Amino acid sequence: MKKNILYTLFLFLFINNFHSAKAQSKPRYQLPHYVKLHLPNGLTLYLMEKHDVPVISLDAIVPAGAVNDGDKSGLASLTGNCLKCGTKSFTKKEIEQQFDFLGASLYTYGSNDNTGLYTRFAAKDQEKILPIIKELLVNSVFSDEEFNKEKKLTLTGLDQAKESPASVIGAYWDKFFYGGNVYGNVVSGTVSSVTPLTAADAKAFYKKYFNPEGSAIAVVGDFKTGEMRTKLTELFSEWKKIPGTDKVVSKTLPPPPAARVLLVNKDDALETTFYIGSPGITRKNPDYLAAEVVNTFFGGKFTSLINSELRIKTGLTYGAGSYFDYNQHYGTFIISTHTANATTQVAIDKAIEVIKRLHSRPL
Repeated sequence: MKKNILYTLFLFLFINNFHSAKAQSKPRYQLPHYVKLHLPNGLTLYLMEKHDVPVISLDAIVPAGAVNDGDKSGLASLTGNCLKCGTKSFTKKEIEQQFDFLGASLYTYGSNDNTGLYTRFAAKDQEKILPIIKELLVNSVFSDEEFNKEKKLTLTGLDQAKESPASVIGAYWDKFFYGGNVYGNVVSGTVSSVTPLTAADAKAFYKKYFNPEGSAIAVVGDFKTGEMRTKLTELFSEWKKIPGTDKVVSKTLPPPPAARVLLVNKDDALETTFYIGSPGITRKNPDYLAAEVVNTFFGGKFTSLINSELRIKTGLTYGAGSYFDYNQHYGTFIISTHTANATTQVAIDKAIEVIKRLHSRPL
């Protein structure tokens, strides 16, 4: 919902600026000023002061994800989830109690290209929160006990996901589309790949890939840039650069030779969940913002073209949408929805009709 709200806001600003361009030479909306700097160990910092509310948001990204899993599918995801399971200076319980007591949020993860964390906290609590964030990125310990707890939760989730086609179709799609390319790796792993993973595997991944060089931390909120720069420089100066970190080389991905269909049968399913997609673009593509604006119109919000046709006008589904899945080297465009088994063909035909309409009629 938050993402859709942001897209809607951007679309409004885009249209507003477009229609007012003739009336004024300077656009009404400009990105807020931010500072970008590099620490000696290679870590990049982005600092943006925003004093509207006394809150700070922090994102940290390490350039290692499922593409680095090799034959241990799910390792990056599990390593990311385990970042908050304890460090040299803080136990898992201490981390949880501190964040709960302060009303702060903490989310850690592993994705296709990256592993990282996100936190949001009151500006007055930065002296308590920032040292913990540093510990998570620099000194996580991955104890056997806490790792096994997290692995058990992951395995339970993978078992439960099998009962929901919507929960697994993304993994089927990636494998079908990318094949043997590293982007075909299942981010969350499978029961058979996660079961043998150990805390030692997570420690090895962490030690090998959590390198300040190439990593980035972005901080936005109620602070003074000079003070925040000093604090982060002091905190992360001990994060040592890892020499010779392997770079995953993604195999060349040839364009699909023709339209293909993958059918996955689930005997007791009462409805059909399906994706219709194609090659997309990477996050660095110069058309990124334009693509986001067009997708907002086509399938990025409730009042979009695809949802209007498949849900509001025809009642074929409770919801339909589309999105670009951006990766560092490749990307896809996906239309996603579900429908009753009896209306599967009608829904697919309607989705294809709508995408053709997008290409044949002006917005």
